[in-house]
Amino acid sequence: MTRFVARYEIAVSARADAIGALLGDLAAWPLLFQRIERVEPLLERPSELLARIWAHGPSGLSDLTCRCTRPPGAQGLLLRAVVTRPPLSDLGVRWEAAPTGPAESLVAVTYEFRVIGDAPTTALRVERELARLSDWDLNSVKELAELDGVAGD
Repeated sequence: MTRFVARYEIAVSARADAIGALLGDLAAWPLLFQRIERVEPLLERPSELLARIWAHGPSGLSDLTCRCTRPPGAQGLLLRAVVTRPPLSDLGVRWEAAPTGPAESLVAVTYEFRVIGDAPTTALRVERELARLSDWDLNSVKELAELDGVAGD
């Protein structure tokens, strides 16, 4: 099966470590992302969290159970869907913030996914939807991170 990769980015006037802290706090995701309704921790271990994330998407409100880890030394979070729904057969999401200046960062979200049947037209449809959702999510991160006190001026 083909692995598809889609990456989306936005420049943010805030420190990468401050953004990384926002991204790494799953309990605060309903405040950070406008489309996230709820995050329900299911199992916590020192190096990972299993959580159910309730979010608005193309088919309305739905949930996704993810294994969440913070890569060592990285400003971000890695999520891997435990179970996916059609048309996806696999889904991984990496959020990261990289410094581009003293109080400037590049925030990126990268999706790695596979689609059932390996159909290119299905993958293109999924990628279009991910682009729309990513635009919404990245702008939410930018808006919150650039508030006074987070930017680290």
